[in-house]
Amino acid sequence: MTEDEKTRLREAKKGVTARLAGVAVPRCVTEADPRITAYIGAVAGNPAGHNLWEQLAVERFLRLVGRYGLSGRHIRRFFRFYESLYFPGKKGQQRYSLTPVQAFQFASVYGFRDSGGRRLVKECALFVPRKFSKTTGSAAFALWDLLFGDSNAESYTAANSQDQAKKCFDVIRGAMVRLDPDGRKYVINEQIIKPTRSNPRKAQAQCLTANARTKDALSRRRRDHHQAGGELSRGGGGDLLLRLRELRRAHDLQRIGHGRDQS
Repeated sequence: MTEDEKTRLREAKKGVTARLAGVAVPRCVTEADPRITAYIGAVAGNPAGHNLWEQLAVERFLRLVGRYGLSGRHIRRFFRFYESLYFPGKKGQQRYSLTPVQAFQFASVYGFRDSGGRRLVKECALFVPRKFSKTTGSAAFALWDLLFGDSNAESYTAANSQDQAKKCFDVIRGAMVRLDPDGRKYVINEQIIKPTRSNPRKAQAQCLTANARTKDALSRRRRDHHQAGGELSRGGGGDLLLRLRELRRAHDLQRIGHGRDQS
């Protein structure tokens, strides 16, 4: 990063710090969940303890609240879902309460709706440090889509290594085994979770592997994820979202080529 770029970032941080100073949090945010308000207050009140991107996320969140309002009903529904799930812990499978930063992140995705009740935020990139529940958070997104998302939703786990991707998928799989222990609605195995024939939903979750013969050429896409993660670890995180968008477009084209979206 050049000195000019560093200067621009410092000036941007000064600007957003000034705009967030003494910001009034709308009542609908606190009514949705007080943890969201707690996080906003922490970011606005302690700029030295939060980076520019956190501050900009809060500013954008408040701007969207002013424009669209906030659906507390949808937020609380997802929060109850997350806190009912069982994830691995020091004492075995256990449930976790959302932290303020998690509450803010999930509210930013599920809280904004159009006049027809459709979710407005369809794409997000979350940068989560170590030991901040990024695995369980990622698993919650996949589990929600499996059970309540689009009927044909597809969720994929990918990481810098296949082992890391498998670790996340195992969390998803463990939670699903707990939800459907008899396998009446979903077939759950080591690499994929898919609906049974009697299940009207067609949503599925899958762990990307390096075996192109058994995973429909997903190994190439897995390598792309790997490279994107490598860019992030080397400090090139600004290109990660663009890489994932390209990856999604490539996946959509492949699905059409295989005749899966011909309707």
